[in-house]
Amino acid sequence: MVSGYGVPAEVKRTSIYKLAEALESIHNRINNIRKECPSHRNEEQCVGDIDMTEEMQKYDLNGDGVLDEQERRIMLEDMRRKMEDEDAQRDSIRKMAWFALIGLLLYPFGIFLADAFAMGTAAQLIADIAPTYFASIAVLVSAFFGASAIAGKKKDS
Repeated sequence: MVSGYGVPAEVKRTSIYKLAEALESIHNRINNIRKECPSHRNEEQCVGDIDMTEEMQKYDLNGDGVLDEQERRIMLEDMRRKMEDEDAQRDSIRKMAWFALIGLLLYPFGIFLADAFAMGTAAQLIADIAPTYFASIAVLVSAFFGASAIAGKKKDS
């Protein structure tokens, strides 16, 4: 197929060429499995550890190199839980960011309302702690986003 021909370097960078390589690789794997397992009924047993990733090996409870149905269900359930946890974390980040933004926008309005209702002392006290409030909210949000970014980098590597 693709590997049997001399192909210019600029063609090798195209997505069509990469797709052809992937298809050739899949075709070769299927042929190798068929050579090792002449009976098509036993073909699934022969798949075994072919392209079994390190992640998948964690779920191979009996250590036979093949994920049976129960092990696959456990793996899929674990993956589903991880996705739900990541989704919940993104939701909490989003809610925290909106809450902080709304608080930052409403804080000056609170000072205005206290002043409008002739509570000058309250308005002055709220205005006096404004720099501390704004700085603490900014530090809280940036620390949370920074921790999330570091955790994401650790997970990727």
